[in-house]
Amino acid sequence: FFSRPWTTMRLASCMIFLLLLWQSPQAASVTETEWATVINVAGRQRMLSQKMSKEFLLIAWNYDAATTETMMQATIAEFDTALSKLQSGSATDDIPAPPTQAVTDQLAIVSDLWTSFKVLLENNVNNTGNTTILAAVATDSVPLLTEANKAVTEYVNAATAAGASVPGTVVNVAGRQRMLSQRMSKEALLVALNVDATTTRATLQSTLDLFSTSHTGLLEGSTSLGLPGTTNACILQQMKTVTDLYGQMGPILSNISNGTTPTKAMLNQIASLNPTLLTEMNRAVTLYAAGGCIADHSPHSPVSPSPIVRPSPIDLNFTESSGAPRPRPGFIALALIALHVAWATQVLMC
Repeated sequence: FFSRPWTTMRLASCMIFLLLLWQSPQAASVTETEWATVINVAGRQRMLSQKMSKEFLLIAWNYDAATTETMMQATIAEFDTALSKLQSGSATDDIPAPPTQAVTDQLAIVSDLWTSFKVLLENNVNNTGNTTILAAVATDSVPLLTEANKAVTEYVNAATAAGASVPGTVVNVAGRQRMLSQRMSKEALLVALNVDATTTRATLQSTLDLFSTSHTGLLEGSTSLGLPGTTNACILQQMKTVTDLYGQMGPILSNISNGTTPTKAMLNQIASLNPTLLTEMNRAVTLYAAGGCIADHSPHSPVSPSPIVRPSPIDLNFTESSGAPRPRPGFIALALIALHVAWATQVLMC
């Protein structure tokens, strides 16, 4: 075997052949639009997990219970539908089937957690006064969020391996703000409902700190977060809207985290401001992703899917900076195939 005259090109050809075998054909066929869409949809699942938990707790607090239950059912349906499309693919929605086995496996984990969490919410909507149920919602929403985040990580890994371009930290941090807006409201409600209030106050403070630090970093720049700061006038205009909304909601939440007993008036104000904050932050993410104003898109137009983002696989600290732009997946696939064909005879002798 080793007596054969192995040239550098032969060795390279063998490696290319092995790479072709390893590379998922499904991943290689995914377009840039599909990568952007599927990672955006997978990423929204994190926010939805916190939103439905918040809505369940609002029902427990008896905040417009009938309307809130309808909203929760809509959020559950959105999560359910999105998960089904992620697992099977949906050509009409630009959602490819799972591009790698790792994605398939991670979505299965999410699905298992989701099955039990969905039952917990739907079967107990008329039993929200049970503190054991409330504690279960608080506890079980965390692994669902964590595993949904891991699914996004696997999608990004697959996109990177296929050569898709992955935007940097700005969109990651801006996108994370949406989930945090839901999580902080959920935590305030848990305090109000006296569900492990002491621990939850500390968790709420951490959520508020992360939101505030990220918001300032997005606007002014942050070396530690890898953020350059915002100079685009259109984005600054939209972020001012976010600043104003958080300026109303943040102090209320901060008082709760510092020991103030939540009153009905405080929680009503949080419940009123929270959906608007989510909507406006969504619009900011869209503008960050586009680099500013785009044609036929004002800061208050409907939110479009965010492009590919790279979340951290640990907790939810999406702070990894992006590297140089990567080649398109089609180019890589064609290059590998061309080299493979050119050296097919030598490769088959490996």
